[in-house]
Amino acid sequence: MGETAIKEKVKKFMKDDVLKLQSRPYPPSIYKVPKELRNGHHKIFDPVSVPIGPLHYDDKCPAQQLKKWCLKNFIDRYEDKEESLDMLAECMSELESEVRQCYKDIDEEKVGGEELVKIMLLDGCFIMELLWNMDESSVKDQPKPFETVLDSVPFLTLQQDLLKIENQLPFIVLKSLASLAPEDVKKSRRN
Repeated sequence: MGETAIKEKVKKFMKDDVLKLQSRPYPPSIYKVPKELRNGHHKIFDPVSVPIGPLHYDDKCPAQQLKKWCLKNFIDRYEDKEESLDMLAECMSELESEVRQCYKDIDEEKVGGEELVKIMLLDGCFIMELLWNMDESSVKDQPKPFETVLDSVPFLTLQQDLLKIENQLPFIVLKSLASLAPEDVKKSRRN
């Protein structure tokens, strides 16, 4: 077979078999630890104070109120509140399918599409506000919801919760929220 024939067959293969692929299937990156490993060691894997993401989601958890305050603070940074609501809802809704694929053990009955978008918003804004509160210059005129929380929950416990393998939020959520942050917050982060 000549060089030209090989080239044409490879081009045909790429057109017929490769370019028709819809999207690259990524394996889930956030999952529950197997029962065999967690047996008797649930404290290592379960969040103590702040559940993040859908795997340990509990809408009655005391941290949910704090997360709502963090979302409110995030929204309050905008001058046009209605526009910010639209922008946040649209952005997180567009990410729902991609984020869902990041989790292996999501309970579809417990966490539907709307619920996952709410989790992304609440948990994402919680983490963003926590990071911004670490740097006083970016939140100098903002209420500080973490001051009261850190009185009742040791910061080390909060840090440990955020590092647990089952207690994660895909980075794309934080990246998207950071890109939506008002310009004054972005400027203070660059300085």
